[in-house]
Amino acid sequence: MSRDTPGEPARFSIGRALTGLTALGVLGASRAYAPFATTGPVLCPFHGVFGLPCPGCGLTRAFCSLAHGDVAAAVGYHALSPLLFLATLGAPLVCVYELARRRPSALTRALESSALGWGIGVVFGVHHLLRTALWAWDGTLLHDYVATSWSHALLTSLGIIAG
Repeated sequence: MSRDTPGEPARFSIGRALTGLTALGVLGASRAYAPFATTGPVLCPFHGVFGLPCPGCGLTRAFCSLAHGDVAAAVGYHALSPLLFLATLGAPLVCVYELARRRPSALTRALESSALGWGIGVVFGVHHLLRTALWAWDGTLLHDYVATSWSHALLTSLGIIAG
């Protein structure tokens, strides 16, 4: 932001404030939603429609577990959750630092690189493929995902498939 265009400082400040507040909201919701995380309805549209896990399946339950200090349960729900939770914990601090300096930090510039984005995407993709293959092999995919999907419930209620 060496050459400010009209409105750029305001956009920067609003963006950082919204990012920090969103991260705090996610952390607060993780703590508050924990009692309902394992018993609530299927909210993931991908799981609901297709009966398959999405790459983020388990992150809500994992964040709720981490908000209560249960790292082992969180890793069981999603192996990448501790790293994402730490990033969420750090986001408000980085935002406050950047707002005080009125410019992006070196960390933010590094996080905005396309190479890092692709790397994170590949890690999530590999994790998802391995996890889905394991679940297909041990029956979790059929019993915990397909059987709890909205489409399975609809087809069962219409008598198209047996419940």
